[in-house]
Amino acid sequence: MRKTNNKTIYNKSFTYVLPMLGKCLNITPSDVSACYIGDSYTSDFNGHILLIFHDEFLTQNKDAILKNKLIKDTYIHIEHEKQIFVFDVPDNYKADFQKYIVGKYSTFSNNYKKEIITFHNVAKNSNVFHVLTKHQTLRNKLEKKLKVTLSDDQELSSNPDLNFEHFSITHFTKPSKKMSVNAVKRVTKSQYEPELSKLAGSEHERELSKVVGVNSDGTLIHLKNNREIVGLRINKSQIKTYNFYKIILFKTKPLIT
Repeated sequence: MRKTNNKTIYNKSFTYVLPMLGKCLNITPSDVSACYIGDSYTSDFNGHILLIFHDEFLTQNKDAILKNKLIKDTYIHIEHEKQIFVFDVPDNYKADFQKYIVGKYSTFSNNYKKEIITFHNVAKNSNVFHVLTKHQTLRNKLEKKLKVTLSDDQELSSNPDLNFEHFSITHFTKPSKKMSVNAVKRVTKSQYEPELSKLAGSEHERELSKVVGVNSDGTLIHLKNNREIVGLRINKSQIKTYNFYKIILFKTKPLIT
């Protein structure tokens, strides 16, 4: 009997490459079990994005995935029972993909930095946010831990290690602390640093959604592409004074502010 695939592999590709396919595949991080930029058993798909989906998502969406214009191939490691979907890198992210390969995270385009942050709902005090913005907090932390002085052009995260960024069945059978540290720290409150607005691009791009109402449980209702989406939660005592013209950057599960 085929085993249910519920494990998520948190490598650097999951954090920094998966968002490239977020919009075109209409996926969220919770739909994906693993993201790679190659396969350790073959070189055929180097330079592409390889995804393994969670079984529930795949059962409902496989036909749509196979019809997507970016799909290149799909294959199964029979002895490992893993179906892998191979995608071309979207044209608008090819430059960022090459920057990722050499570990130049802070040089990603501002639009793609914003895409990473919104796709993963990245917390402003997380390592991911600090890596993307070369934040002094993380620099100080690394210098203290490593007992070195980092140059201004030094990235604040190591280059992708192909042992973890190319598919291997060992990732699913042997837990790795080096991979687990890449799990994204998500946002926990509705106030964001000014740095985030600098990544948002034009005024039009920043206006991702606008709050239009509130449910009885305090969850805000906002519009995106003319669709109502439940967003952040506010305390009932704040409802009368809440600014419903406020722009909401992150739109995921309800959070207490």
